[in-house]
Amino acid sequence: MMRFERSAGIFKAGVLMAIGGPVLGALGAVIAVPNIAALYTGNVNRGGLVIGAIIAAVGLLLAVAGYIMILVAVHRALVKIDALPVRQQQRTGQGSAPSTSGYTY
Repeated sequence: MMRFERSAGIFKAGVLMAIGGPVLGALGAVIAVPNIAALYTGNVNRGGLVIGAIIAAVGLLLAVAGYIMILVAVHRALVKIDALPVRQQQRTGQGSAPSTSGYTY
């Protein structure tokens, strides 16, 4: 079983929510739209409209929360990467030994 670090787990959950949220929102819209049209024809059945609107709103909130989680996870990962020690390489000046490869630069 793969164990995720905190940033990776937040990123994974954020991606899943960012994908699942719009899918859930579209499902809610598919439920609500025919019921909106039924209101104009005189049918007073508002149950499907309310349920569809609630599902669409939950999907929207999931998508927004997912995008925020992705931003938080990327920020945390970049902060950890920036905190890593950097190995310093010694520079050689132009007065150093000539190259043995035969090429001039």
